[in-house]
Amino acid sequence: METIIVLVAMICNITIQIVGSLIYFKRGRLTVGLLGIALTVPLLTVTNFQAVLANGKSPAWPAGLALALYALSTLLFLWSAISARHAMLKLAFTPDAPQFIVKRGPYKWVRHPFYSSYLLYWGAPLLLCPYSLVVWGAFCLMGSIYMIAAIMEERRFAMSEIGSIYRDYAGQTGRFLPPIRSLVGK
Repeated sequence: METIIVLVAMICNITIQIVGSLIYFKRGRLTVGLLGIALTVPLLTVTNFQAVLANGKSPAWPAGLALALYALSTLLFLWSAISARHAMLKLAFTPDAPQFIVKRGPYKWVRHPFYSSYLLYWGAPLLLCPYSLVVWGAFCLMGSIYMIAAIMEERRFAMSEIGSIYRDYAGQTGRFLPPIRSLVGK
């Protein structure tokens, strides 16, 4: 089962890499943050896969849930890309001022659905290796990188010409998860 999980995770990762890096995101100059992600993601992906394979046989429910998280991660990524296809968003850590706000699809509830999809991806191995410091380290490191990128993007929005509109939007949405009020009604 672990081999299947790693294969599914690899397919999800490759899909995100191809759609995101090669097709969807607008390329800009290479920043230190973007270089850090480019070097860190493959290394941590391999170490996570090794941890999952070395962990041995996992019970059925965490293995099934991990597969579901990998699939959900990829679906959320693709939904985000389709919803923002007109925007051709820039890669993380790009210093350019934002020109518009995407408010459709998952952006209706979450300001950074791409980062949310990445967090689901990095969280899935925790179900299979809950005691692995390597897997926890990868999740925490990547989560920190996405948090820093999101905060930097939000600061750029706040200082841009559309800052007041963005503040209203930010008050209605969550950073990585939908706000509870949007899930239970207003």
